[in-house]
Amino acid sequence: MIGKVIRMYRKRNGYSINQLADIAGVSKSYLSKIERGVHKNPSIEFLKKISRALKIDLKELFDTEVILYKRSEHEDEWRTHLLQAVQAGMNQEELFQFTHRLKQKRKERILYRSRELTQANIGEWRSMMNEAKELGLSIQEVKDFLHKTKST
Repeated sequence: MIGKVIRMYRKRNGYSINQLADIAGVSKSYLSKIERGVHKNPSIEFLKKISRALKIDLKELFDTEVILYKRSEHEDEWRTHLLQAVQAGMNQEELFQFTHRLKQKRKERILYRSRELTQANIGEWRSMMNEAKELGLSIQEVKDFLHKTKST
């Protein structure tokens, strides 16, 4: 989708692909592939060169993409992190490590929430079994009841 945004700004500025590629100092064929969506993930350096040549802020390039091609909340979060990293001067390797750490943290949060849910389910199960005991129900009767409600 970023390719469509680049194309829109390029045409708005009255540039051909050749002209923009020359001004930005990038390969014409690569720019063409980005615009057509053949390559969907251009490097940050490429996007910086293009945004400078188009005389727009890199943030504007990303914001336009979000506005035109509404992304999920999760993708907006990634865009924010990406912009912060670029503005902080991260190089490609540092950016890779940064995104890897973010993914790991997200996995850890998911695992933690899963454990919390499991603990909550165990607590709920214990509570239900105590109530069943107080009512004088056997474990088998509780299992039969759960099986019936599960199949309906």
